Amino acid sequence: MQSNLARKLEKIFEAFGKIGKLPKSIIKYGAHAFLALFIIGTIMVVYNRTVLNYDLYLEFIATSIIKTSFTVLAETTVGGLIIDFVFGGKGGK
Repeated sequence: MQSNLARKLEKIFEAFGKIGKLPKSIIKYGAHAFLALFIIGTIMVVYNRTVLNYDLYLEFIATSIIKTSFTVLAETTVGGLIIDFVFGGKGGK
């Protein structure tokens, strides 16, 4: 079971290694945008709950930013993979 899972993961890593330059940069910058939005939202939540008096509106905004960060990550990852599939030929080569 472990070796089967390891082989599957190895195939996935090999496929990601064959991705073209443009889709790889789209995924990379999408991950950076995800981290930036996620960190900003998390800081806002912690700041709202510890330093400020609890503000429901600020909590809603911070939670929305965190949810949006996951959407940005998913869209850039899927978008990069679709661009690679459509315009990349065989594995982005």
